[in-house]
Amino acid sequence: MKKRVQPAETPRANPEEEKLLEKEKCSWGVDSHALNSSPGTEDQVQGFKNKSKLFLGSKEIKLTSKYYETHFFVTDKTIVLELVKLYTCGASISQCDYKVQISDFVESDDMVEEEEFKMNKDVRKRMLQVIGPGNFNFSHVFRNSEHIARYVHSGAWISRQMNEDSMTNDSIRRIFDSHMSDDQKKLINTPPAELITDEEGSMEVIHAELSDHVQYEQQTRLILSEDKDAQNIVFVGPTGCGKSNLVNQLYNKKVVISKASASSVTRKMQFTQGDYKGRKCNIVDTIGLCDTVLSETEVYDLIKDSIRANLVYIDKVAIVCSGRIERAHKEAVKNIMNWLDYEHNKENFVFLYNKSDSDSEDTRQQNLVIMCEEFDISIEQTVNIHSPNGSSLPVKCVQALGLKPGLELSEVESDLMNFRRLLISEPTSRINVNVPITRDKTDISYWYKTDVSALLALLKQKDEKENELKKALSQQKEETEKDLKELQSTEALSKHQEEKIKELSITLSKQEDETEFWRRKALLLKKKKELVDDFLKQNEEKEKTSFQTGFHPLLLTVSSKGPARDGQGKRMGVYTYTGGEHNGRAMWANSDASQKLFYDSEGHWTIGPNPEENRGGLSTNKSDQLCPPVSGWKYTTKYTTVWTDDPLLTVTAGER
Repeated sequence: MKKRVQPAETPRANPEEEKLLEKEKCSWGVDSHALNSSPGTEDQVQGFKNKSKLFLGSKEIKLTSKYYETHFFVTDKTIVLELVKLYTCGASISQCDYKVQISDFVESDDMVEEEEFKMNKDVRKRMLQVIGPGNFNFSHVFRNSEHIARYVHSGAWISRQMNEDSMTNDSIRRIFDSHMSDDQKKLINTPPAELITDEEGSMEVIHAELSDHVQYEQQTRLILSEDKDAQNIVFVGPTGCGKSNLVNQLYNKKVVISKASASSVTRKMQFTQGDYKGRKCNIVDTIGLCDTVLSETEVYDLIKDSIRANLVYIDKVAIVCSGRIERAHKEAVKNIMNWLDYEHNKENFVFLYNKSDSDSEDTRQQNLVIMCEEFDISIEQTVNIHSPNGSSLPVKCVQALGLKPGLELSEVESDLMNFRRLLISEPTSRINVNVPITRDKTDISYWYKTDVSALLALLKQKDEKENELKKALSQQKEETEKDLKELQSTEALSKHQEEKIKELSITLSKQEDETEFWRRKALLLKKKKELVDDFLKQNEEKEKTSFQTGFHPLLLTVSSKGPARDGQGKRMGVYTYTGGEHNGRAMWANSDASQKLFYDSEGHWTIGPNPEENRGGLSTNKSDQLCPPVSGWKYTTKYTTVWTDDPLLTVTAGER
């Protein structure tokens, strides 16, 4: 990953911006992050019919002579809910009031449909929470139109305009960022007081006989600067994998709400604090990856920005999974691993396959093998846990857990002990979340070599596994043949023995078929390895900076910190090789296959929804390259046919 580009020094504000800044700073009190309005009434939102189609819409508005802000709203194309300015007669920009209101929808050409969703009781409840009487306590940074609209849409208080990575030269956050304290920045994208629900658990003790655990103190909206030296533990994982229950297990108390649900229980970062043997602990329960409503980018940005704002260091990252690991889960987890530089911080990572309470030991082991393959980690990775007497014990960093609520301590003691040891132990080094990764992984040759090495390792691993299966099958076959021979030698066969002979004959036939299957598969694997070895030998001295037929990098990352991010944000992200071609070149698709990276019929590398239509929103100059170039990309928007250069727009191999 390239070093994170630091924003340019904020220029001196002109009088117009100084006036805006002066008014904005009045809304920044850490203790005054509130809407200052009461809940609305049902009659106010009755115009939005249940199950009707709603749109999260946006349009750009001019804020100053230099800066623009994106205004967000929710509409069914008949009426619109939005945050509006209310001026009294003769009022200036510094004297206007704000209010969330519903009015008639007026269609305009500059409207962008960001998301489509359905009206339901949860959306209605969120509308009522923000549309009540009284002047709205507006803030460009903490409580803007995007916060309101996205909250109605998803239940998460998010403004992507306020993300740290949105700070380009014309970003609105740049006006305010250098004037904010660290504690004020921690409030960005956290819900105001009226929207904070009581998410403390029942406080019921889980195992009364257990005393060695973190002593719970409190939940907190943000972690104060004086707590930066605490033991910091962060839980990350897909929605529904049981992170909240594991937080409770560390405290031996139900301190946060935990539900077995396919929809996200936690749509905001939850910070809890406690004490373990005299050292303060901050335990962070993050938003579920692959949330049912929030996009992958929204979840990733919210986790990253919140952790950067609140923590200086992380001691332990617990990656939690359960059930089937989908491709989206894998990509989301790998993004977190790349950001926190797993390759150089392996000691700080713990991988937990959760909800294994009813699994056999063999099933647990199989699930761990699958998880390790998906995340490209070693199942043998260990960390030394030091005891008070000075001795150390190696414990595997990859564990299967069965800590289902309600089980007796005797049923979970082994799992619980390993889990606590891994999470509470102090590592020899800490992850500094604000230090960018210095190594450059954007070079295609790096990923090319890595992909080939991974392929060889995978083939070897599969070969070893298949040899084990073949050996076991051979033993089973010998036993079947032996049993069959003994029965056939019997002079007078009973009816039961005759049926047994038929059964063994069928089993033997199946085993012979399976033996042939593994024999053929072993030959195929051998051939694959020979092809790979031959390829590496032929290309040993070549610079592997282009795609080779049959060996395309699996992943490409499209990213920009320039204007293309705002104009073509939906086309940013990780693209996976589809295995297909278009116009004689490889083709990639994003996670939901709504966008393709392809080579069009006119000789441009292009990113768009349909290769057959030969168009898209991102493109290059004509090129006969076998692979998409890293730079030299252009973008256009919905409202213009003009192509604009973006020097910060790149397409790089691998995940960033």
